[in-house]
Amino acid sequence: MASHPLPQTDEGHDRSALAAAKEARIPTDELMIGLLEQSRDCVKILGMDGTLDFINCGGLDAFGTRDFAEVQGLVWWTLWPAHTQDIVQDAFDRARKGQEVEFAAECPTMKGNLRKWVVRLKPMTADDGSVVGVLCTSQDMGDAESEV
Repeated sequence: MASHPLPQTDEGHDRSALAAAKEARIPTDELMIGLLEQSRDCVKILGMDGTLDFINCGGLDAFGTRDFAEVQGLVWWTLWPAHTQDIVQDAFDRARKGQEVEFAAECPTMKGNLRKWVVRLKPMTADDGSVVGVLCTSQDMGDAESEV
């Protein structure tokens, strides 16, 4: 994906990314993916069945992989330890029904490093208000084993 500088207003202030993208004729999808890729947090889009439809680069790093194919289409809560899967699935189910949800839990990376995560789920809605997916952000709070 090409990198596009954001134009500035005459006053020198940054404009909104969407306004700048429109003026520069950058496709909105490309802009949104570019913004997601800049985050160090794990940003995921989950399908209505809980499958992983998208993970940004920060998320792949957090998972301990650079290959989305390793996790694409997997059911998100199955990637969590067995003792937290009910909590994670319940949070997803509430988000799928329209609620914003936040929880904290421990989960190892694919390389086995135990990390503590703060997870936020937000329903993604269509123009008619129906939920069509779930946006999930997970912030790495550090090495779970070093915290007491």
